[in-house]
Amino acid sequence: MANPHHRKKHREQVKHFRETHQGSGATIRKAGQSSNSLFMAIVGAVAGALIAVFATDSSPLWLAILIISGFAGGYYIGKTLEKDIKS
Repeated sequence: MANPHHRKKHREQVKHFRETHQGSGATIRKAGQSSNSLFMAIVGAVAGALIAVFATDSSPLWLAILIISGFAGGYYIGKTLEKDIKS
């Protein structure tokens, strides 16, 4: 049988937890949840590598430049997506 007089303590504990953790900007991430920015950075790096291989005839300099720029672009897009999802 339920004890409704214990519910008040629970509500106070939840309220205290939300005040201390949500106000600090800390997010609680589930174990299976991954970061969009890392995934998008890897996708960008692979896309940059593919473009470099086909467009520049496998030149090592252009390969490195396009992989790094693809990684940076993918990371930026991933961070933007995460910010849009949170708000």
